[in-house]
Amino acid sequence: MQPPVGPQDAQPVLYFVYNAQSGFLNMLKDAVHKTVSPQTYPCKLCDITYSPVRMRSQWKRFIRELPFAVEFSYVDLVAEQLDLENTRFPAAFLKTSEGLQPWLSAAQINEANTLDELMQLVLEHLPAQSPACDPDKTVNQATTQH
Repeated sequence: MQPPVGPQDAQPVLYFVYNAQSGFLNMLKDAVHKTVSPQTYPCKLCDITYSPVRMRSQWKRFIRELPFAVEFSYVDLVAEQLDLENTRFPAAFLKTSEGLQPWLSAAQINEANTLDELMQLVLEHLPAQSPACDPDKTVNQATTQH
């Protein structure tokens, strides 16, 4: 008989936080900003992983195939929930039963100039306790509208 799986045994979630505000109007504003002045857009994670209106299919496939569940959020939603005033965004965290632990810093993410570089960064920093690939692993697409 297997021991019960408790929260402490749950696999961490890769939790990406955009340096952008949530909401439909902000999404429209961001799409215009990325199109008109991409060099001044403040979220490299958004810039690399999204066309002006949707998640790039290559990134979507990549995160679907990762051996962890992946979630996305916006800086305004995270700031309401956590005391992260000294954290720069975009950033990525490991979300565990103990809360959020820093995983990829804004500096690391902002060094990636292409989607391939970002994907390589993610692969190089995957946690050691990586579970076996699960084809049923889901990506939280409810929060990926950017």
